[in-house]
Amino acid sequence: MRTESLIRKEIDSLPKNLQYEVLDYIHFLRDREPAGKSEAELLKEKILKSGWFMPDKDELQGH
Repeated sequence: MRTESLIRKEIDSLPKNLQYEVLDYIHFLRDREPAGKSEAELLKEKILKSGWFMPDKDELQGH
């Protein structure tokens, strides 16, 4: 059985109040990963943009 079918089967077997909780959790998961990027990818982008790996001006001039 495909994952989607298994999830649907499990959700269908839940009472309505728990189905709403599952829906809320799905929204949480979707919002946690903006535009499909993982937390590691977002951190990598932030680090690369910050230039933390660049040598200081003094290091470049040999001081």
